[in-house]
Amino acid sequence: MSASVRRLAALALASSLLAAGAAAAGAQARPALRIDSLRVVQANGRAAAPPYRRAARHDYVVAFRLGRTRLARLTRAATLISPRGFVVAAVRPRATLADPGAYRARARLAIGADDAPGVYVLRYTVVARGEDGSVARARKVVRLRFR
Repeated sequence: MSASVRRLAALALASSLLAAGAAAAGAQARPALRIDSLRVVQANGRAAAPPYRRAARHDYVVAFRLGRTRLARLTRAATLISPRGFVVAAVRPRATLADPGAYRARARLAIGADDAPGVYVLRYTVVARGEDGSVARARKVVRLRFR
């Protein structure tokens, strides 16, 4: 094997190792985001058992974690979809700056006695943007049966 071929092989190996190291560093810098739970509770905070009554007040509680970054811009969104596929409610709170840690959010489910019974879909999305511009997304979908 000639010296130039060996140099070329060594150069290709070094560039692939550098690319792998940069990818690992980029994955480390990206904010880690996870939705731990999305559940339905009664107005007093106790757990509600399905099927849920349309006339009663129910809230949803979401718990999520943010890690691996010093500061991130959090954007949250919740969408409630009716049994017929129509958006009943959509909530998008203002974006906030957040440190790593555990967070909780609670809001009311907008299902009244005059709404149709059936299976509603609650979709909750959290997006975290790190200081370096990296983005992490987490989404949880729950099917809720109302009678």
